[in-house]
Amino acid sequence: RPLEANGLGWTPEKTQGEIEQLLSQFTLLPESGDIFTYWLHGKSRHRI
Repeated sequence: RPLEANGLGWTPEKTQGEIEQLLSQFTLLPESGDIFTYWLHGKSRHRI
């Protein structure tokens, strides 16, 4: 989101980089993997 909409002002590319960094630092629990994948796909598809 833009800063004016209470966002961080990050581009979709910056957001993707931050997510990838987080993924490298944490292990997802098996039961939440499908939900996270669905969320990640939606985030990328809608460029948020």
